[in-house]
Amino acid sequence: RWDELRDRGLAGLSDTIRRLEAKGYKVYVLGQSPMFTFDVKVLDYRRAGEVPAGDARWFLNFSRKQNEALRAASAQADFIDPLPAFCDENLCTYKDPQGLLFADYGHFTPLGSDLAVRSYFPLYRADQ
Repeated sequence: RWDELRDRGLAGLSDTIRRLEAKGYKVYVLGQSPMFTFDVKVLDYRRAGEVPAGDARWFLNFSRKQNEALRAASAQADFIDPLPAFCDENLCTYKDPQGLLFADYGHFTPLGSDLAVRSYFPLYRADQ
């Protein structure tokens, strides 16, 4: 929930990354995942953004500039932007033919979480 840092800002992020790297950790910073203005269960009930293939998409409720700022603030770490895995421009997939990818306005379901991890870390295998 990077949106909750708006008041505090990102000034401490670089310092946190430096401290973790000094301890020998490999640091990954995950950008803000899709968030929706409405609970996706309501969108799904209304079949909002549904297409014949069984996917459903709805509008992203924050500016992509937020992840650009995170990328810049975490320059020394590996930055992972979750949006390309779920979104084209400002429409984000909240449901695929297997089911809902989000449980509410922005928390992943197990299905969505699996998709996220596999897209962020393509070498991950579920049997590990």
